[in-house]
Amino acid sequence: PGDYDLIIKWAGEHIPGSPFTVNSVHKCYPEKISVIYLKTAKIEQPCILAVDTSEAGIGVLAVKATDPSGKDVDVNLKKAKDAKRKVMAEFVPKSAGKHQINIKWSRIQVPGSPFLVTVL
Repeated sequence: PGDYDLIIKWAGEHIPGSPFTVNSVHKCYPEKISVIYLKTAKIEQPCILAVDTSEAGIGVLAVKATDPSGKDVDVNLKKAKDAKRKVMAEFVPKSAGKHQINIKWSRIQVPGSPFLVTVL
């Protein structure tokens, strides 16, 4: 948060009024995101992580899952029915082994991420 100078130039010259003072009042807090998940899952069975962003400020959630070979696994994000800023991240593992789930809030890694899920 705070004041920042925003410089806008056209053809190398400041436009009228530049630099502008911009006040940033919103901040994201990825450390305030909580993630609830089971540490084990079964092949071909949905694995669901509950991601609560209610205390994390304004931001954009990104969830990426990879299998043990490093291949991306599709992740579906759904708004939870019981809370406004809770998201359910679901993936269906196709192979056994440790899967990594990377969670970012406005491109900042959430503490504890990547989360590991052992698929049996």
